[in-house]
Amino acid sequence: MRKLLLLALTVSILTCSCANTSGKNKPVTGSSEDTSPSTPIVTTPEITTLPETTDNIPYEPDPAHPHAELFYDPPVDYRWHSLKHSLPNTYKVSVVEMQRAANKLKSQGEGGVVTNVPFADGYVDNPDHFNNLNGVAEVLKTYGLKLWLYDEQGYPSGTAGGRVTLNDNEHVAQGITLIKKVGSGVNPITVNKDERLMRLYTAYAIDENGDVHDATVTDNAVSFTGVSGNWTLYIYAIKEFYEGTWIEGSIHHQSDVWLDKSYINIMDKDAVAKFIEIGYKPYTENFFYMDQVVAIFTDEPALAERHNGASEPYDQLAWAPGFEELFEEMHGYSILYKLHHMFGGTSNEAKTVRVNYRQTVAKMVSENYFKQINDFCVEHGTLLSGHMLGEGGITSHTLLYGDLMACYREMGIPGVDITSVKGDLYHSIEWNKGMVVKTAASVSRITDKSNVTMVELCALDLENTKNFNSEEQTILWKALNSIYFNGGNHINSYVNIDEVGRNKKYFVNYFSRLGYFSQNAEWDGELAIYYPISTMQAYAMASGSEEQAWPEHKDLSNKIAMQLWENQLDFLRIDDRFLLEAEIKNGCLTNGYASFKAVILPNVEIMSLKTLKKLDEFKEAGGKVYFVDAIPTLADRFEDIEDFGALAGKFEKISFTSAMKDIKENFSYNLKLSRPSTTVSISKYRFDCDEAYWLLNDGSVARKHKLSYDEAKGFEVYDPLTGEIEYVEGSELTVNVNQYCALIIIVKK
Repeated sequence: MRKLLLLALTVSILTCSCANTSGKNKPVTGSSEDTSPSTPIVTTPEITTLPETTDNIPYEPDPAHPHAELFYDPPVDYRWHSLKHSLPNTYKVSVVEMQRAANKLKSQGEGGVVTNVPFADGYVDNPDHFNNLNGVAEVLKTYGLKLWLYDEQGYPSGTAGGRVTLNDNEHVAQGITLIKKVGSGVNPITVNKDERLMRLYTAYAIDENGDVHDATVTDNAVSFTGVSGNWTLYIYAIKEFYEGTWIEGSIHHQSDVWLDKSYINIMDKDAVAKFIEIGYKPYTENFFYMDQVVAIFTDEPALAERHNGASEPYDQLAWAPGFEELFEEMHGYSILYKLHHMFGGTSNEAKTVRVNYRQTVAKMVSENYFKQINDFCVEHGTLLSGHMLGEGGITSHTLLYGDLMACYREMGIPGVDITSVKGDLYHSIEWNKGMVVKTAASVSRITDKSNVTMVELCALDLENTKNFNSEEQTILWKALNSIYFNGGNHINSYVNIDEVGRNKKYFVNYFSRLGYFSQNAEWDGELAIYYPISTMQAYAMASGSEEQAWPEHKDLSNKIAMQLWENQLDFLRIDDRFLLEAEIKNGCLTNGYASFKAVILPNVEIMSLKTLKKLDEFKEAGGKVYFVDAIPTLADRFEDIEDFGALAGKFEKISFTSAMKDIKENFSYNLKLSRPSTTVSISKYRFDCDEAYWLLNDGSVARKHKLSYDEAKGFEVYDPLTGEIEYVEGSELTVNVNQYCALIIIVKK
């Protein structure tokens, strides 16, 4: 998002030396631990100026090693891709200019680009644009570079630059608003439709005893005769959602090239089908290299329900044709006389209705937008990727998608956007960028997504200069190391590496090697943090509701994550679907893609009875279940409440402090640090059936670490900085890891 930035970076001054495979004992400034001479040391002198490229390092990969050459020089699949929307215009100038651009990408170590037909001069309606895009693809293919397509004229994706909603009110984003009137006695009342509303939907009154009374609804007015005692009349109308929403503030919607300022309803299957017809189908009909396209990038499609902070007279609740029928099919009751719970109330009934409402929204959004588009992409030989809005907070997940992980599941390649890299954002409880990446990456790991998670790198908080200063270089390097550690392993970047200077290929190679390992290794960390979306759904009222209040514990997942990282443990996030589909084998939950020996549930108040039953079976089979700070008290279905309460009584809650202590005692990895540090993170993988450990120094000081593994016969040390792999015999070794750098340690038994 916030596109078309000409950011530049250099890494020539960045001091970042990880252990290479020279086997020489050389001191590192600031090293935190001394080692005995008898312990093998894998180290390198501290580097103050990075070499121009890794080709200058005197190292020849062992051709007999299955990964040596691929790790040293990873294929284009694992390499940095640049977002370049105007490449077809480069080809339009001349084929030679496009060849120069492709050669430059190749020489810098990049793997490909994300591009599209030009947004101006007719966009997808201009055949010349596709002629030029075909030329771009042919040149990229000649140079062995990969290609992604970008699906929209700006963002949020969904309208093909306003073409989908132009002169079409049927498919625009819309939802329910509430008009509430209070009265008493048999006193008739008539409320006329506000001209800002599209149509009246339904209305009813509730008396002081809780009984429901029908009102009369016509095209232009609602009438109610009144009843004895006090009563409240609830009037629901359909309103277009644009003014006062976050979409109105999108900078691309302010552009003159946007043909219509409305947005589509991403819950509406027909609206999304129209977007595919107008925005995607022209590519499949006019672009002749679809078999070369890795994925199509969709950018920030989201529900328009959420306010942008502007004054808005109505509360807003997302809605779509067919919602009422789907809701009743999924939950066994009608929502029509329970809609008032979406606008307020703290009763168990209100919470359950809100959960069921957001579950229905999630099904419509995930299937009608993400699955429908991904199915179209697969049919034409590619996949859907891109990223969402509000990825950093679970409250945003709830209001914008119903269930973010459900939407990720329907993408071919889940992705995130990293707009900022400064500050301690990767260790913030409120807005943890590490958890942003981890959530999408978890879906890639627990499903059939080939372990690939796309990261759109914007880094908008770095200066827009031709060369970043040394401080900014370090900030970006540090952030990218955290991104890769947490599972982001394919970069599509607006950070312009074209003018990076003499060390640009060295920079790209380092992260390409991390990507090579990450995509080819299986995560094996044993710990899962449950995604408590049902609890958040229970609190999520219509946007703008004066009663909206989120629970204080909404960020407990982030707090748990930070504590695990600081204790050299890692995790994946799992959802209800994983739990329900997983088998229980040898005390583990497994679905064939990931296995877990423990599930951590952060202050969960509400969940399904089926999920609770699976957790009970898991516990009985020897698995560990940590209900941190609360035991759930409410089922997500009315008919399950009694059985749920009885089963929940079999569990005990545990405090955050006690849970973290117990987890550390029972799940610490077999690879041990002699002196653990809160700035060192470790994640466990399987690589060619061997145990593998990702060691990251996230601190600003170089660290010398003594590692041990009781049953090890030796270790292979993969150094992403140099591309070297060295074998060290024995059950101990010592490595130097400088600031913000990683090593991969393979245990040989």
